[in-house]
Amino acid sequence: MTTILWKRAIHRMEGDSVHALIEKTARGREVYSPDEWYSLVPWAKVNGNPYTVIEVNQNVIFDFKSVGAFSEKAYKALLEINVAKYKDLIYYCDKHIIPEKYHTFYRNLLPAEHDVDNASDED
Repeated sequence: MTTILWKRAIHRMEGDSVHALIEKTARGREVYSPDEWYSLVPWAKVNGNPYTVIEVNQNVIFDFKSVGAFSEKAYKALLEINVAKYKDLIYYCDKHIIPEKYHTFYRNLLPAEHDVDNASDED
């Protein structure tokens, strides 16, 4: 499984070097779940203070494009994934390609009843 942390932009930004350092740290390591990124990111920075990871879920993400003094939550229901991707992940669980301790996480994902276009989930 491949996780893409960002898409390359034309302009080089400070965040690019942070992402590059995180990817370099992840290279050669098996990362099976989002929880593992929480541990891996602080290790990426060897000199100075480690990067701080703030864990969030979709309940604390707001749509700031909404009009008014109060922004609405960006997601009204749990996010779904493409059915084909879900089936692939379950296949990897069944074949023990994904270690058993992560099976519950993947089996609890919601397969979409319709096509879901997750542009960031190209792999």
